[in-house]
Amino acid sequence: MNRNVGALERCLTPPPIPIGPQKLSQLRDPSRQFIFIEEHPDSIGFVTFTVNGGIGPDAKIASYPAAYHERGANLSFADGRVEYHRWQDARTVPPVKFTRWLAQTESEDNPDVKWLQEHTELESE
Repeated sequence: MNRNVGALERCLTPPPIPIGPQKLSQLRDPSRQFIFIEEHPDSIGFVTFTVNGGIGPDAKIASYPAAYHERGANLSFADGRVEYHRWQDARTVPPVKFTRWLAQTESEDNPDVKWLQEHTELESE
């Protein structure tokens, strides 16, 4: 699930801190906000999918999307629809090894990072 929607930080130590919109009515554009995404098996390290807000040389892949379907993944959006998206940059789709956890990596000028950023409400917005 997308970390930038309905998540809580410090959820085990009160008081929890909300991350991103907590209600559907708080989303600017539900049709552009993904909620669920297929995640690369070597990227699953926590319960949420993180989209980094860096741009230009600060752009990073924080969580990797899956590429099970011809280099693409299915995402569900806040408006209830599901969409297939094909990843364009090889840095977004490292091979599955089932042996390690993929760490956050720099990914300047990656169109996939930009697409993910455009389809989530980042904390800085």
